Amino acid sequence: MGQVIRKQLSSEAIFVDASKTLTNAAARGGRWNELAALRLGPSCTLYADIQAQLESAEQQHALNAAALTTRNLQADRAIGKVYDAFWNEVGRPGTDAALSVIFPEGYGSYADGDTDEQPDRMAGSKEPGIFP
Repeated sequence: MGQVIRKQLSSEAIFVDASKTLTNAAARGGRWNELAALRLGPSCTLYADIQAQLESAEQQHALNAAALTTRNLQADRAIGKVYDAFWNEVGRPGTDAALSVIFPEGYGSYADGDTDEQPDRMAGSKEPGIFP
């Protein structure tokens, strides 16, 4: 007699068990195959489809994350060029009051930190999502 799989196990373990049951039932044929295909077939197919969609979404996320990192580096370099241009224009001083107004803590005030908060830092807002 077969054993019932515990519902506390991972969905992957349950899927593997159900797939094995489908395979065994197909090998036995007849009524066993009919009942297993009727009861387990749709669930196994759905699980396999969802897993395929998840893998596809994870691959797309990896591509998007890499693109975001690349764009962030490009933006940080652009900010650095602007900062250097301003700094050169004011005579490359150790400190400058006007430059400190535009770049309060230097180049890093805009480029360093969390990418999600960078637009807020550049807009000068203290509250996320609020642009003056």
